[in-house]
Amino acid sequence: MRPCTPLKIAVIGAGVAGCTVAFELSKQGFNVTLLDESTPGLKGASGGPVALLNPYRGRSGRASSQDLVSLNVFWKLCSDLTQQGFNPGATKSGILRIAHNTRQAKNWHKLPAVSWLNPEDIPYPYNSRYGGFIVNDGGWLQPNKFLIALVKGAT
Repeated sequence: MRPCTPLKIAVIGAGVAGCTVAFELSKQGFNVTLLDESTPGLKGASGGPVALLNPYRGRSGRASSQDLVSLNVFWKLCSDLTQQGFNPGATKSGILRIAHNTRQAKNWHKLPAVSWLNPEDIPYPYNSRYGGFIVNDGGWLQPNKFLIALVKGAT
């Protein structure tokens, strides 16, 4: 009987999506080859210097259930990378959103999983006549560090 060899998989594109797929497949024992025309993080959307991690976007500030789940999955992935000794370049700092009018403040006040701030609670140097909220699980990411951690974790 022949020994079982891992399935060989090629992932095309070494951006955030491609590197994440390569990392997750390698954790499952697959033999993964990551192909890209450039070094991960140098081109395309994944080459930006920083990414904001905020599921509550736009004027409405609404986040879908998928947005909230995705943020939790992202932090789990960062935890996995950190446990393996890699720096994912992610910082959970919270995100401050300031309301621009009474209507927006009224609608935002009802949002789940945020900490509402009255106008007097908005931290210096920011201010708002209407208040705002903090996305406690929000933060920011340095994509280049994240991609390097994913590639190293996959290999």
